[in-house]
Amino acid sequence: MILNGTVVPFEDYIELFQNRRKTTIPKLRMASFNSFLRKGATLVLDDVHELHPPISDLAYSLERVLREEVAVNAYVGRGVARGFDVHWDPHEVFAVQVSGSKKWHVYPTSRRWPLYKDVDPNTEPPDVEPTVVNLTAGDVLYLPRGWWHGTVPTGEPSLHLTFGVTPATGIDLLAWLVDEMRHREEFREDLPRFRPVELESHVAKLLRVFADQTGRSTVERFFTHRDTFALARVPSAMPGIYNSQALPDGEDFDIDFCYPRAVLRVGADAVELFADGRRWTFALTAAPLLEQLTGHSRISMRELITRHADRLPAKTIRGLVSLLTVEGLVTIQVRP
Repeated sequence: MILNGTVVPFEDYIELFQNRRKTTIPKLRMASFNSFLRKGATLVLDDVHELHPPISDLAYSLERVLREEVAVNAYVGRGVARGFDVHWDPHEVFAVQVSGSKKWHVYPTSRRWPLYKDVDPNTEPPDVEPTVVNLTAGDVLYLPRGWWHGTVPTGEPSLHLTFGVTPATGIDLLAWLVDEMRHREEFREDLPRFRPVELESHVAKLLRVFADQTGRSTVERFFTHRDTFALARVPSAMPGIYNSQALPDGEDFDIDFCYPRAVLRVGADAVELFADGRRWTFALTAAPLLEQLTGHSRISMRELITRHADRLPAKTIRGLVSLLTVEGLVTIQVRP
């Protein structure tokens, strides 16, 4: 909870409660919680995409298209007190006004491409008049990384979502290249610190090796590595998830592919799937079905069988989906 630019201490509205099993859990003190809401505090729900399936589906689709991690926060307020003070975020922000209205004060960046871990503290916005943006339900505001912004209440209840996107930077590429260089013995070799002439030639050699290892193909390998190790997005509707290795009977259930940034490579005689830091190889005939699954956050088994009936028998499709379930690449949602 945020009130007039200050984070409300958790202990002011949360207490640690010990249940019958002697497990200590946090519990809302509702009287205090409601009191802060009445004063106009903004309630912040981090990672709300993990709690609400429609938002999760949208975040999944954005991540599949943008090929970068997407996180969603929700901000709820009654419109009588400001939330965060003017600040900047180390990621791209898409603010979506869901209901009510919100006034934003936006300033340009005072440091281009600032980082979360940076050599410049970057603590002051530029000394210019802000651009004032009034968002109403359905409006979207894009804030590039580093742009300063703050919100001002408009006197009515408000709910907005922020979709945070964190693209890769040159620093990320360089950090990955450091690990890649461990494969080269030139970089594993000791530096001849006390032999100046040899040190100079050795450094020149390192730079040549490094230059040989950089280029477009290297950057593409870097992006593939990021996508392959991207975290899964598992549906939040836990009661409906089917955990058995055998699929449910019939075709009235949904299939959720858990890795929006999975990499699929179709070769001359086989298909490779990269996700969760692993690789799977399938027969070439599975390519259309895998493209279907990796291109959607959710699809029903009935639709999957219908779309590929001319290529694969239903039994083969069920077998492949069952394998993907066992491997943790998809989850099955049994309809009520």
